[in-house]
Amino acid sequence: MMNNDLELDKGQAGEDFVNFIAYQSFLKYWCFPGPLDIAKDYKEICDLLVVFDDICLIVSVKNYTFKGNYERYFNNTIEKAISQIEGAERKLFGQRPIVLKHPDRSEEVFIKETINHVYRIVINLSQDVKYYQTSVFRNSKHFTIMDALAWKSAITEMSTLPDMIQYLTSRCNLFSTHPAFMFPREEYDFHTNDKISAASAIEKIALDGEKVTMVLGSELDLIANYINSGFKFSPELNHKLVNGISMFLDGQWNKYLKSKLSAQKEHFEQESYFIDHLVKNLLINTENGNFLAKLFFRLNRFDRADFARAFLKYHEDCVYGKSSKIKLNRTHYLMPKINMVFIFFDDDFNREDLDDFIALSLTHHHYLHDFKCAEVGALGMSRSGEDFVFGYAKLEDEHSEPEKLEMIKSFKKLGWQLTKIKDMESIK
Repeated sequence: MMNNDLELDKGQAGEDFVNFIAYQSFLKYWCFPGPLDIAKDYKEICDLLVVFDDICLIVSVKNYTFKGNYERYFNNTIEKAISQIEGAERKLFGQRPIVLKHPDRSEEVFIKETINHVYRIVINLSQDVKYYQTSVFRNSKHFTIMDALAWKSAITEMSTLPDMIQYLTSRCNLFSTHPAFMFPREEYDFHTNDKISAASAIEKIALDGEKVTMVLGSELDLIANYINSGFKFSPELNHKLVNGISMFLDGQWNKYLKSKLSAQKEHFEQESYFIDHLVKNLLINTENGNFLAKLFFRLNRFDRADFARAFLKYHEDCVYGKSSKIKLNRTHYLMPKINMVFIFFDDDFNREDLDDFIALSLTHHHYLHDFKCAEVGALGMSRSGEDFVFGYAKLEDEHSEPEKLEMIKSFKKLGWQLTKIKDMESIK
């Protein structure tokens, strides 16, 4: 009984680690730690579930003690974790509806019909193993295996959900043709038992006619190659891994940290955290905040920087530009992943009138897109920069002709543009 208690303690500690990393990151608002099947038996579905738009991450965490026997260790981690993920996937996408409970929100139904991309991730927390298989295929499905540092590194460096998903997708594509092994430790750290076990594991797969990819380096080195190549893996790495040849990556991360690219990336990204701050401190708990937060969180780190610069420049122009005496203003911001209305207002502007102005601005945006824009958000900042307002509108119902005529009447009164747009052109 005592040993079982110890295993439970280690298992809980492992899940706590993964959830802590997720909850300190962009995943916080969309992840379900240890989700329970509350519509039926209250059994845990998996260790960590992330659901955002059409994306689902199913995570299994293992924290077994490594006692020198690699085969037994991997059977107790990878094999069991894969079985758990397969079971979770069957339950989530089965006939019966699954109800989830986020720690900060009310119950919600898992809408399986909206999910187009599933990522299956196994996280082994033991730091004693010198190698592990990082890419596994079962029943035509791909499983990604990471150790504790790899998971933390991926979450930290790919610091938005779009960036993380793009990295995971590229990583899956990189290892899509052959099973892959990761060797994150230095060569001098490999003792006889480690070398024999690694050779045996690779030979076992090769005997089945499979080519085997060996990545000599850590997840951080793999991430460095990805960033250095413009957020995709280098052509050389793609070529060598497709042909099942070892690739030496060890040390690339340390070189990247000392490079100009690292400093440039950090400097460029600084402005983007304006968006993260808005979501965390102002937006997530407001009315419709969850919907607007999703709009913002569809932007990757670079897009957020562009968005933040555009919004702050718009605000600065309203304060110091030709229209500095205007008490209320709006403009439309367009990019491929988001439709947004920027709002400027005096600090003492009547809040009820401001809310009406925001609602009409959102309607105007839908009108200009011939009511084909699925959703649009509004972000406003006061003249002093001390107050923010938010808005969100999802196109749901069709408008009658009398309603459209009433809209046009309101737009004309304000001198707003009536010519509908077709492309990503500027709106006056």
